[in-house]
Amino acid sequence: MSKVKNLINPAAQADSQGFMAELGKLAQPFTKPETPADPVERMRAKFAAHVDATVKAIADGADKGKWFRKQSDGTFVLSFRNANSALTLNGAKQFQVPDAEAAIKLLEAAKTAVDAGELDDALKATQRKPPDRMKKEPQSV
Repeated sequence: MSKVKNLINPAAQADSQGFMAELGKLAQPFTKPETPADPVERMRAKFAAHVDATVKAIADGADKGKWFRKQSDGTFVLSFRNANSALTLNGAKQFQVPDAEAAIKLLEAAKTAVDAGELDDALKATQRKPPDRMKKEPQSV
């Protein structure tokens, strides 16, 4: 608590070089994370991040997530997604595995496949289409 009091105590700050010096010591300029320009690369990166989050949720013992649901018999039902759309793989959108270990193995295999470009067609099939904007015709006066 005394450290916090020193931070907000003006007498303690009088010894410093001022705000700009403290700013340089305490904070770094914010830079936006770089996102790939290619939409397929962005979809791959998001897919991989969602796989990591899903694996963590399953490992932590969660019963339900955006990509999985644990059944009452202990099996897991998985769906691989791009945004809000489930990917169709081998003619199916959902897959059942016997336990959490198998679910994690399947998710990691899917992440490897996405990195290798094997699921690019499935990702493109679920890609959101840009809205059709009606072009306004110039009005004659």
